Amino acid sequence: MREPEWLEEGVEAPKSRSQIKREHHALQDLGRELVECPERLFKRLPLPERIREEALVGRRLQRGALQRQLRHLGGLLEREDHAAIRRALTVAREPDAAGIRHLHALERLRDALIAEGDGPLEKLAVQFPNLDRQHLRQLVRSARQEATREIETPRAARALFQFLKALHAKDEAPQRVDQ
Repeated sequence: MREPEWLEEGVEAPKSRSQIKREHHALQDLGRELVECPERLFKRLPLPERIREEALVGRRLQRGALQRQLRHLGGLLEREDHAAIRRALTVAREPDAAGIRHLHALERLRDALIAEGDGPLEKLAVQFPNLDRQHLRQLVRSARQEATREIETPRAARALFQFLKALHAKDEAPQRVDQ
């Protein structure tokens, strides 16, 4: 009896039905990521025109129609270089993640300035020698007063955050920002 040809060396075994389903579901998930991707990110992605059009159609659909569209999009992605599309999506999302981490660090710095006062302020003064310390102290003082009064819209804390954001964006002391 002759053995199946895929048992010979160098020949790949056929995929099981389960493997085929897993791969198709992964492509549908990629399609869902494209459909749910923020507009500014989506515009930057180097997508084939057909994929772009179908993803845009998917943005307007709901429930059952969306599920059908995602299956259709998965089938289209199967014929394209889906690994390159996934890499492009990952690369496009990376700057957003880094930006979010940076903003969280600034929020922690703002909270430390409000809670602790001079310790973080002196570290900032060392990091940024042209820092307007008087203005920064005034912003911190206003934010502390606001925190003790439990005001609904923390304007001073927001102004302090914007000052820190501008400080780190320019890598030099920003001009005085009036509230």
